[in-house]
Amino acid sequence: MKSTFIKVMAAVVLATSLHADSSKSLKKELKSVHKKLDDITKLELRLNKMAPKPITQKKIDEAGGTLVLNCSGDYCLTENVTGALLVHADSVCIDLCCHTLNADGRANAIVADGYQGLKVFDGRITNSTSSAISVNNYSAVELFKLVLTDNLTNGLLLANSTDVSVHDIDCINDGAGERALWFDGCDNIVVNHVNASGYLSTIGAVMQLDECSSALIENVNVTDNRKTAAADANEYSAATAFVSCIYCDGIDLVEVKANNNIFENSVPLADQMNHWRTAEAINFSFCTNCSLYRTESCNNTDIVGSQSTPLTEDSMLSLHNCSGFMIREHQSNNNSCTTAISSLIGIALFDTTESILDGCQANANSADELYVLPGVFAQLHGIWVAEFPGSRNCVVRNCQANNNRVNLGGEGRSPEAFNPGIVAGIRMNGSGHVVDFCQANNNTMGDYPEFTLVVGILKSADTNGVLSNSTANDNTGSETAYGIALHPLDFGFVFGANQVVRNCQANFNGNYGISTGLFSDPLPEFALNVEISDCVCLNNGIGPVDAAGIIVINPGPDRSILIKDCFISDTGTSEAFSAVGIYVITATNVVIEDCNVFNTTADEFADGIVFDTVADSKIIRTQVHGNQNSGIELTGVNTNIMILDSIAIDNNVGFSVASGSTLEGGIIQGNRALGNTTIGFEHAAVLPAPFDTSYQSNYAQDNGTNYSISNVIQIHTYAIPTATYVFSAGGTNFPTLTNIDAS
Repeated sequence: MKSTFIKVMAAVVLATSLHADSSKSLKKELKSVHKKLDDITKLELRLNKMAPKPITQKKIDEAGGTLVLNCSGDYCLTENVTGALLVHADSVCIDLCCHTLNADGRANAIVADGYQGLKVFDGRITNSTSSAISVNNYSAVELFKLVLTDNLTNGLLLANSTDVSVHDIDCINDGAGERALWFDGCDNIVVNHVNASGYLSTIGAVMQLDECSSALIENVNVTDNRKTAAADANEYSAATAFVSCIYCDGIDLVEVKANNNIFENSVPLADQMNHWRTAEAINFSFCTNCSLYRTESCNNTDIVGSQSTPLTEDSMLSLHNCSGFMIREHQSNNNSCTTAISSLIGIALFDTTESILDGCQANANSADELYVLPGVFAQLHGIWVAEFPGSRNCVVRNCQANNNRVNLGGEGRSPEAFNPGIVAGIRMNGSGHVVDFCQANNNTMGDYPEFTLVVGILKSADTNGVLSNSTANDNTGSETAYGIALHPLDFGFVFGANQVVRNCQANFNGNYGISTGLFSDPLPEFALNVEISDCVCLNNGIGPVDAAGIIVINPGPDRSILIKDCFISDTGTSEAFSAVGIYVITATNVVIEDCNVFNTTADEFADGIVFDTVADSKIIRTQVHGNQNSGIELTGVNTNIMILDSIAIDNNVGFSVASGSTLEGGIIQGNRALGNTTIGFEHAAVLPAPFDTSYQSNYAQDNGTNYSISNVIQIHTYAIPTATYVFSAGGTNFPTLTNIDAS
């Protein structure tokens, strides 16, 4: 460059001399030329200083295999090199220039510790035993356009650093390596467009954040990796997950995908409940104020299950002891276990508070078989918000948990062994949770072992919870199948109270549409106040089973159950053992109000509404039409029952207090029995004393027999079109009646 400029300037001088008027002007021009030449020389020196410093194999070899970069500025690889680089200066930029830096078995390919301002980009780094790039105690770091291959422990390790940007990175291993990205104690992190595949992860997660804050992680794919956790790795460590955040705050994941990975973790935690093993695709533990948007944990497969230890738990998206999460449009679909397993969950929020799932999916997760062990719950859930022991104020909204399946529920289950097998679309434990506009449909078990159940939505030990605007349809298989179940089924027998189910549908389920209460006898400490309103229960009870649209069983003493404005139709089939539209068993303070119960059918008996051993309860303004046996029937021992202003049409019997039952303090008032085949009003109960139930202002028309009643007081009782007064004492001691109006 210098010689060219000299020639040009010499030509200028010559041309100038030919036109010079005097020697004085010539000297002046020559002086100017010399000044310009000096300026050019200075510029050339400055440009040489600014040019990237070449990194060659020769320089690395002369430095003993590790080249120290101790000056600020730009560096570039001029060829593929073998060795390591040690950064000892601020503001260092390393351009790999599409070349490969081969650590050749050294611990790290690039190490930067204790400075600020680092860039590494545009090349391949391979064959480190610890980390391809290790950065500690740094600020202002940018790592991009890199391919990291066959690094045995970490691709990138960034510790105690701030203002970190990692983007456009491919981390590719061939059945080895622990982590692609590891951020430890970092702040203000941005990660974009990173792919990680081929890792065999044992001691950490493929992407791992520990004690970090303020991170945006987006467009990351963690796929086609394997997990074999080391011994004593529990769900609170990164060792059990493919993507892990522990003790972090303000982490935002956007389109982060942990898909198509394989769990073959056969190493249990040795000191927890006689060996416990967990596995997660994406895991957060002890984190706050984080968000996930359009993330995925799909198509992951567990090929080991509970073979090494029965106490196994797989959670594809798992939150442990977290708070303040917003999770939107996450998908945990098509995950599976190919062997027997005790627990598989699509989305799990354990001991998590004040968090929201919105627009999430946990569909088509499956297990070949649920493990059988005394004292162990075996379960497959789409979404589970659980407390062990603290979970509160979470919202599950616009979510799906459909088509989850267990092929074999497992034989040998029994209440005595307390080892139920459960499939649930959505399961809620804790307090103050809301489920709104959700779907939990077509969840199933392929066989029918004893002590197994399938539930669309299971609100188990959920206190002050609300379920609204949701569907739980076509949940089938197992010994018992529910659409919606409000049962206190939980570890440690923690019970729930004050639940609301509003504007929901529970249709075409195996046994029951909506169920509430205890499976067994009520316990003294159990409390369950429930409101079920504006719900639809159609065609529940398919096949030869017991069926009910809504069933209330053993809700506990002194509790309130309100069933209001519900529509129950076509419960049971001709093959069903028994079917009831609304079935209330061993309960107090039950109110059924403004409901419609139609077309109940079964092989043995099929009634619209049955109270069996119920006290202090009412049926008000309710219609029972076209039911195979009774429209409304009381059986068992009943006390203080009121049936008011209700209509029974086209049943076999309209209103029945059945033979063999008792009723004390009953009021049957203002009801209508129209067109029932056999009897309009039937009272065949045996009472401790006569006249303990009164029939007042009831109407009967076009029934086979309008009234067949005994041991009651009848006042203002009519058979249309002829008004008649009917009285049957049924005993020898009854008082003289006065002021009776039969008109």
